[in-house]
This record gives sequence, structure tokens and C-alpha cells, in this order.
Amino acid sequence: MTPAMTNMATTYAWPDSGRYIRLNMAVDVAGVFADEGGLSTGLSFPEDRHLLRLIRAGADVVVVGAKTVRSEGWNLPPTGTLVVLSASGNLPWESCPDSSRVRLIQGNLSAADVVQLLERDGVKRILLEGGASVARQFARLNVIDDVCLTVSSHNKTFPLEGSPPAAPDAFAAERALTRLLDVSPDQFTLTSLVGASTAPAIFTLWRRAFGAQTEDAH
Repeated sequence: MTPAMTNMATTYAWPDSGRYIRLNMAVDVAGVFADEGGLSTGLSFPEDRHLLRLIRAGADVVVVGAKTVRSEGWNLPPTGTLVVLSASGNLPWESCPDSSRVRLIQGNLSAADVVQLLERDGVKRILLEGGASVARQFARLNVIDDVCLTVSSHNKTFPLEGSPPAAPDAFAAERALTRLLDVSPDQFTLTSLVGASTAPAIFTLWRRAFGAQTEDAH
């Protein structure tokens, strides 16, 4: 583990009290969260997966959309519950390794409804992992406290041969964030940027800007 990754355990620590909603995703410089095969795994790499494990370890629940489960599998967190949002409830249950650790929230519920349900059950640390439609629903509600965004220069616009692409900068990361979530740049403030040592990528941490209005989720 590199020193930078060691320090991230402190940088990305969850708060001790109160409801906290965090989004963690990997995107390319265009704000696209899927590779050419339609999967997010093509944008991940060992350092990114290590950070994902750090973040997941402190979450009470991990929230994903049904489309993510159908395309990428269940990917249960090490502890806690995987919450799947699905209008139809049509999920590949036969491939689920442990359905007792999955909570299905079925129906055309809003992000506010989901937050209310989880709060009613005493859930404090809510980790959102996408896809983009789920992330945007919560961003529109303006209840995301921070965004852990890995921004990679690897995408289909770069050639497979020749000089490797340079890592993105803070400007590119802001552009990727706003495109992914379809939000104004002033909704979040960049609080940490660390370059990856093994890929043309950066790890960024964005916190909801001071004074940003949070809609009532009840």
C-alpha cells in the first residue's frame, strides 16, 4: 500500500454521528461511468478497488440500482446490507450469494422516499454506488454529503497504443463531476485530490458546499 493510500483511510473516514450520505463512483474525464462494454469495472484498478473497500467498510448500507445488479452482479459489501432500488423487483436472485443481506426497495419511489425509509430503520451511513440515474436522483434532492470520485483518463477516446494519457487535473475532475450528476459546479467543494500511482487517474473527494440547500427528505 502506498503512503497516499494509507492517508486515505483518514481522509475518507466516515463521521461518527448523524445521517451521512456518500456517493462513490469511478468515471472517465467525460463523466461517463461505464466502459465500452457498459460496465464500471473497466474504469477500476487496484488502488481504486482498495479505496472502495475502505469506504465500504464503514457503511451501514450500500445502495445501488437494479440495472447495476443485472449488469455487474451482486457485489455484496463486506458488512452491512446491499439495498437494491427496483421498480419491478425483477432481479437475478438465483445468482445472489446471500439474499439475507439484500434489501429490495421496490416501486417507483423517489430518493426522498428511500432516505425516509432508511432513516426510519435507524440507518446512518448510506453509501450510494450508482448507477448514474440513482446518483442523479439523490443529487437533485441535494442530500449527498460527499462524493468520492475516481476520475480516469482511460476511455474509448484514447488510442490503445502510443503515449499513455496524462492524469486528469482538478478542472477535468470538476467537469466530470458536474456531467455525471448534472449539477451546478458550486454545489460541491473539492477537499482532496490525490494522484494514482499505477494509472492515469486521480482520487477526488467533494463535500456539499457550505450553504447549499438540502431539500426535506420527509
